[in-house]
Amino acid sequence: MYNRNKRHKKSKAYRKVENTILALGESYYAIYRVNFLDGVYEKIKDSMEEREHLSKKGSYSDLLNKVKSVVKDKTYEQFYRNYSLSSIRLRVKEGIKDFGGDYQRLCNTEYRWVNVRTIYDKELDPNEVILCFKDVDEEKKHQLQNIVLLQDAIDAANKSVKAKSDFFSCMSHDMRTPLNAILGFSEIAMSNINNTEKVKDYLQNISVSGKQMLTLVNDILEISKIEAGKNKLDYKKFDLLNKLDEVINIFKLLSVKENKNFITDIDIRNTNVIGDGFKICQILNNLLSNAFKYSSEEAVIKLEIRQFGFEKFSKYQFIVADTGIGMTEEIKKKIFEPYTRETDFTDGSIVGT
Repeated sequence: MYNRNKRHKKSKAYRKVENTILALGESYYAIYRVNFLDGVYEKIKDSMEEREHLSKKGSYSDLLNKVKSVVKDKTYEQFYRNYSLSSIRLRVKEGIKDFGGDYQRLCNTEYRWVNVRTIYDKELDPNEVILCFKDVDEEKKHQLQNIVLLQDAIDAANKSVKAKSDFFSCMSHDMRTPLNAILGFSEIAMSNINNTEKVKDYLQNISVSGKQMLTLVNDILEISKIEAGKNKLDYKKFDLLNKLDEVINIFKLLSVKENKNFITDIDIRNTNVIGDGFKICQILNNLLSNAFKYSSEEAVIKLEIRQFGFEKFSKYQFIVADTGIGMTEEIKKKIFEPYTRETDFTDGSIVGT
């Protein structure tokens, strides 16, 4: 009875191990034991497809020929290089117990990704490796998709770095112009210190150049804030119409000075809103500045603002249009990329970033 119970416990333990091995084996569609000295294989498990072509035991070259029939020539060259008997023997000699990789093989009418591995355990058999095949098509495609997305992100980052470098190169040139003007007019003013009229004129030029310089410095600081994630919106109650008037009045004066037609068409019902009034004015100022900057005399610059109902809130649409130099088709594709600027038709005298 004692011996019988002992045998029963042992067989139960064996069954547990056997079931565990079977469960692990289910993830592989084909498993072979390969004797790398005699050059033969023994089939442990295979798919219906292999079962029709491969016998229970046979020459390892038959197994390689089966692989050759379902893969492309270049794939087979790599497969043979890694899984020939000489390659297996060399890995065993070097003490590599687990070796594998992925390749594409034909399954019915489509190519699917398969993982192949050789596993060596000296205790199991010093002259044999386990050769197993596993379908990994879904996870491999997902992995390749992630690689493509990562590569796209790297390419975009590299492109952004180059664009940023070019941008700051242009900006440094833009900054040099007003800075040279400030230094030059300061020097002339010093040499004409007793001539009040001339000094006054030079100081006005210095003031204009200084304001240009300040705008450029503010642009740099704004970019730095955005990239550092510190450029937050300041939500407050404000009168939208009053804020718009602040911007519109500046450009009305500019339109008279530059002999350009500035038209406004505003149709809003609710003027008391919550938002960042400063940022709205800043955006409009930038758009209108460019519209004026890149337009010649008698050009038409139009600002349209509309209010639309949207559920319990409202949407406000701002449109800035001009009859200036326009944009090339190439720049339109990159209009929302950081640090991008149209240069093909730009007048060399136009400064800015």
